[in-house]
Formats: sequence, C-alpha cells, structure tokens
Amino acid sequence: MRAPDHILVIGTRPEAIKCAPIIAAFTRNNARHRLLVVFSGQQPVLLDKALPDLEVDIRMPEWPHELPPKQQRKMVAERFRHLFAELGCGAAARVIVQGDTSTAYLAALAAKRVGAQLHHVEAGLRSGCLHNPFPEEFHRRAITRLADQHYAPTDGARNDLLGEGISAHDILVTGNTGIDSLVTALNGGSEATPRDVVLISLHRRENHGAAVHRIMGAVLQLAAAHQQFQFIWVEHSHPAITKELAGYGRSPSTNVRVCGPLPYTRMAGDSARYALVMTDSGGMQEEAAHLGIPLMVLRDRTERPEALDPDLGVLCPPHDHHNIIKQFGKLIQQERKPRHVFGDGKAAERIVAHLLSQAPDDSNG
Repeated sequence: MRAPDHILVIGTRPEAIKCAPIIAAFTRNNARHRLLVVFSGQQPVLLDKALPDLEVDIRMPEWPHELPPKQQRKMVAERFRHLFAELGCGAAARVIVQGDTSTAYLAALAAKRVGAQLHHVEAGLRSGCLHNPFPEEFHRRAITRLADQHYAPTDGARNDLLGEGISAHDILVTGNTGIDSLVTALNGGSEATPRDVVLISLHRRENHGAAVHRIMGAVLQLAAAHQQFQFIWVEHSHPAITKELAGYGRSPSTNVRVCGPLPYTRMAGDSARYALVMTDSGGMQEEAAHLGIPLMVLRDRTERPEALDPDLGVLCPPHDHHNIIKQFGKLIQQERKPRHVFGDGKAAERIVAHLLSQAPDDSNG
C-alpha cells in the first residue's frame, strides 16, 4: 500500500477535535483521496466518545500504556517508522501533526527519519517554561526544530517562532482549527438559555495528586456558597485523575456532579449554559475566549496568553485556594464578551489550501 501525498496523524481527543475540520476541508476541496488519516491508539476511548464518526483510514494498535514511559515512546516511534516506511513515505510525502502530544512528537520524529516533509498545525505556542507544562512544552519546541512548515494559530505564536529563528517564509498564520470545530458544532445555535453551569475540567500532569484535592476542596466550598449553579466536573480518562476524583462521585453537595467524558458536540452545545469555565485545558481556554465565557485557568502559566483578560480570563495557580475563591467571586458576575482572538473558524481552509498549493495533484497518476 502506498499513501496519498498527505498523512494526518491523530491520537488524542483534542487532536481529533482540532483535526476534524482539516479532514472536512480536504473533502470540500474534492481531495479526500489525497489524505490518509492515521490514528495512533493513544486515547481510543476519549477519541471515540468525542467524535464517534471521525473518518480514520488506519488505526494503529492501542498505545502500550502498561509500559514505562520510555518503553512506550520507543515502541510507538518504531510503529510509526515501520508504518511510514511501508507506505513508501519519502520527500514527496507531507506528514501533518497537531499540537503538543506524544503522538505528534513521535510521528514527527518518524516522519523525518523516512525523509518526509513535516507540517505542524498549532505551531509556536510557548509557556516560556520547559517544565510547565511537561512534556507538552518540550514536544512543541522539538517539533518546531523538525518541521518544514508551521501553521501558527495567532500572531503571537508567529512572533515566538520568528524569535526562535524560524523563517517567515515557513510560517502561515491560520487561526486555530479548534475554533472551526466550535463554529461547526454550534451552527448558529441560540444562547437563550439560563447560564447556570460552572464547568470544570482538569487533566494536566502538573495538576495530578494533591492539586486535584485542593481544587475540589475549593469547588465544594464554592458550590455550598452558590447553590444557584450546577458545578459539573467532566472527568478525564487518565487514571491519576479518575483515582483522585473517585471519592467525590457522591459529593454531599447536591449541586456538584462528576461525570465521564462527554461527546464534543454535547459539550459545545451546552456552552450556552456555562456561567464560568474552570480548566487547565488549552482547547477550553480557546473556546471560552471565543464565546466570551468567564474563564479561570487552573495553572501557573499558559501558552495561550490571548485567553487572558483582566475581566474575563485569569490565571489561578491550583495551590492558591484563597485566590480561586476570590477570582470566582469576580468572574461569576461578568457578562459575556466574545473575543475572537483565536481565529474566525476558517483555519482549516487556509491550511488545506496551502497544502494543496504545495503538492502536485497526482490523482490520475
């Protein structure tokens, strides 16, 4: 089997959400036959729940989560290398990776080993600290050194790439494809519903362990003081998070609920009800800013500074219980003010137009 000239690699829920518009754009351009979509097996449950109808052409074996991290990476890197070699990937092949995941990093390494061109979607995001978040910040910086083309979501990301010596010729500011997915999911839906939900989501490595307990303690205190809101904590499938949250499944607060991962369309569709989002998720930072939902970023720093705003988006380190309570009181009173700082919903069209303009159409050959 030989691959089409474009290979899109995904492995996690965020990658699926942010790459679905790219697949759709290839289809709209009558070029779906020129794209091969590969799923790495990193988050099968989260991916299938997020977008059960996502078009995947090759599903690799499930990620070897039972192995130590170093062995996981070695095994998956070899899987990618063998797959790309079997597909005949060479200088004419364009491997597309998104973001900062282990899937993106290992696929990028394998692509360069077989001589393929590497195109990085959502390039140039930087927190400024290699260890926060880790390994995501390392992955992004490493992929930048490997990539031939960088699709930066914002001018700020472009400037970070230029500051690292990347040629302006190799950078295209596109907007963020996550906003494309959000716009599609909402499809002009009405916002005439009560804003009575505080949405909470936590998954990053730096928030495992004691941080989860500190944040849940703050959530329980806030829920008791604000009975008019439903506090919905959307669980992540990472065992470190599910273990810590297990004891809160029967919270004495009747307005606190821990639930499993939800389909993306449902989470987006319910966004009209969100009075506040408390999260460490990058995608949710982008979505909240775009919709103007008050946002509490439960991290020490963020690689998405565009999401921050004196009135609508604040950083709240998870260890600072007092500040979480204080910022909640301020944010929950704010009216929505949409801020389209992450794009206009047409990022995928720009990316695919650029990809197709760079590659000859060999569909008849």
